Amino acid sequence: MTEFTDQEILELIDELGEEYILNAAKPVFARSQFTPEGFEYFFELVMKKKLTRQGKIWNDRIFADREEGKGTVIMAFRGSAKTTTLTIAFTAFFIGHHPDKSVLLVQVGDDIATDNSEAIADIISNNAGFRKIFPHVEPDKEKGWGAGGYEVRRNDMPYEEWRSMNSDRKDPALLGWGYKSRAIIGKRPTGLLLVDDIHDENN
Repeated sequence: MTEFTDQEILELIDELGEEYILNAAKPVFARSQFTPEGFEYFFELVMKKKLTRQGKIWNDRIFADREEGKGTVIMAFRGSAKTTTLTIAFTAFFIGHHPDKSVLLVQVGDDIATDNSEAIADIISNNAGFRKIFPHVEPDKEKGWGAGGYEVRRNDMPYEEWRSMNSDRKDPALLGWGYKSRAIIGKRPTGLLLVDDIHDENN
């Protein structure tokens, strides 16, 4: 939009409508802003619905805590869409912005961790909204794309350069395990650690 004069922008808004312009700008805003507003647009485009009132509170809190260098603890009622909003959508948003970092998801068991990791991977691999927002981030299936870990790559640079940038990161971009899994030993998430619903009637 910076190539247009102010008058041309006003004429476009008159012709196409302010809502059209806003919708056209949402993918760009979500890609350029790792902020509560950026995630809100991301969620709307990828999940095809708006953040709930509670989701907006969580969203603001996560970024406020991040500014202070702190983690966030969310306590929410069953059915509040906590896992959909935070574990799945926010993690996909994080990976889009930080494909060079590693994410570890810890849950009550390997099965549920695998299910939610697959849901995140499916967004990255197949979601049209994600591709529109982050066209430069894609699965690196040659490096690994499955329950043993999901790796991504940037396609806007030579592959050798991308791998060289990530040579000191030993864990994949996304990995999910149950909290009792011995596979967690030695894992060092460099970007995001999520601990989601690790308690059940047995513990």
